[in-house]
Amino acid sequence: MKIFDPYLASYGVDDAEHAITQLAQTTMRSELGKIVLDSVFRERESLNIAIVESINKAANAWGINCLRYEIKDVKLPERVQEAMQMQVEAERRKRAAILESEGLREASINKAEGEKQSKILVSEAQQLEQINKARGEADAMAKVAQAKADSIRIVSEALNESVI
Repeated sequence: MKIFDPYLASYGVDDAEHAITQLAQTTMRSELGKIVLDSVFRERESLNIAIVESINKAANAWGINCLRYEIKDVKLPERVQEAMQMQVEAERRKRAAILESEGLREASINKAEGEKQSKILVSEAQQLEQINKARGEADAMAKVAQAKADSIRIVSEALNESVI
């Protein structure tokens, strides 16, 4: 803190340092009450700023300006710490369960995709087999027909030669 008006600091309040300390503690309790317990440790910087602003509003009349306030440590009652620890453990278990279920989901999707691809490949193989079989049968039929046509032509030529 910085005294900008020594007269007000001396006569505006009995013990300026004690008054600032008390005001800081009261303000800190008030600000802590405004935020969720889980975010107390993350919000330390914003708490410091809010406390400085609040102290400056009141201490201006005492000729004092608070330049900086630093929360060194927040000591919570043991039961509150236990509750927070239980909450953290529950959150970890929740995340683990979610990750496990997502893993199972991905595995099921991958398995289904694999089965789908397998069925598609089997179907395509069967289709190609049928096409090849049909082509083979068509070629065989064409060769049989060609052989019959050749034999009929040979018989026809032989009949034509014997008649002449």
